[in-house]
Amino acid sequence: MGNILNKIIFNAPHEGIYEKLDIDFIYIETEDNEKIAAHYINRNNLLTVLFCHGNSENIYMLYDYFYEVSEIWNVNILLYDYPGYGESTGVANEENMYKSGYAVYDYMVNTLNIKPETIILYGRSIGSCAAVDIAINRKVKGVILQSAILSLFNICFKTRYILPFDSLCNIKKVSSYLYISLYILPIRNYTEI
Repeated sequence: MGNILNKIIFNAPHEGIYEKLDIDFIYIETEDNEKIAAHYINRNNLLTVLFCHGNSENIYMLYDYFYEVSEIWNVNILLYDYPGYGESTGVANEENMYKSGYAVYDYMVNTLNIKPETIILYGRSIGSCAAVDIAINRKVKGVILQSAILSLFNICFKTRYILPFDSLCNIKKVSSYLYISLYILPIRNYTEI
């Protein structure tokens, strides 16, 4: 992807004074020696959600919401910023987003000793690309995709075709991920389950 496209797609927010958050940050190193800012909300529960945020989001904007989500869902949650976002070093682009996702996942498994079969990936918007990429290359319990994108070309031109030069191409990758399907359907009461 060119520099102009990267600036449009990876529009890292500048807002957020991280010192105002009374939380401990973890700094995880990528294979390119970039530092990825992360925060682990540890509720000592069996399941851990690795959240891959949307385009114009960062930990500062998401912390309060996911602190409550971790309580309501009764799960641990690890939040992280892509390179160029928040406190993370490096340049924001597709390749670095994937590398940071692998580094964070590997940190969870190798340093925090979280079992892969207890990790749920949750990707929102552009973060769906990171979640899908991690899911097809690492072992996980499941994947939640919220407002997922099919591909960059699909966003720009509303087409269902996959082109060789397309990027952020979830539609091509997700077909190789055959592990778990989750369907959320409306029901009147729990006796219908």
